[in-house]
Amino acid sequence: MSTESEKSTEAEKPETSAPAETPVKPVNKDVLKPMARRLKKEWQSLGMKKVAASGQEHGISLKSRFTTENGKIAVVTALLTPGVMENNVSLMVDVMLPEGPRLEPCLTALSAFMQQATAQFSPVSVLADVKTNRIVLRQSQLTAVDYPIVLAPFLNSARALVPLLQDTLVRLCARNPSPDKARKMADELSSRFYGAVAQ
Repeated sequence: MSTESEKSTEAEKPETSAPAETPVKPVNKDVLKPMARRLKKEWQSLGMKKVAASGQEHGISLKSRFTTENGKIAVVTALLTPGVMENNVSLMVDVMLPEGPRLEPCLTALSAFMQQATAQFSPVSVLADVKTNRIVLRQSQLTAVDYPIVLAPFLNSARALVPLLQDTLVRLCARNPSPDKARKMADELSSRFYGAVAQ
């Protein structure tokens, strides 16, 4: 049985705490500048003549446009930001489709279509901006600072995909099909795109 003095000594023992974690140092924004310059040169090599770069609060953004295979203009934006982990960088690239049909009346079918299309074209996501009535193709990636980012495959694929996607969206919004049929339209779009690329 413990004496009163032993109990007092036990109560006064300091609690041991876990060792403090070393804070992760995010990438300095200045490190993003050479990456942005490399992306700008790559875009210019793809025929995108006007490539604007600007500093943002948390990173660097680039903006340009390209002509799709059906002669329409699609706007391209990229955002480079420091990653959460040390020496990592986050890159998000959006291709905004040219203006198309009104999206609001067919949102249920559109949601099912986008979900299936995103699964088919992963890692590219198909998103809708109802406020601007535009569809966006988005590719995001987390990469090391010293890893050479190449966006040409994504942008060249977008040139071919945008016209097919536009055509499908016109039919989708005109018919406003059930979710199941909308998902089948996404599968058909995938087949048309990959078939065209394979030729």
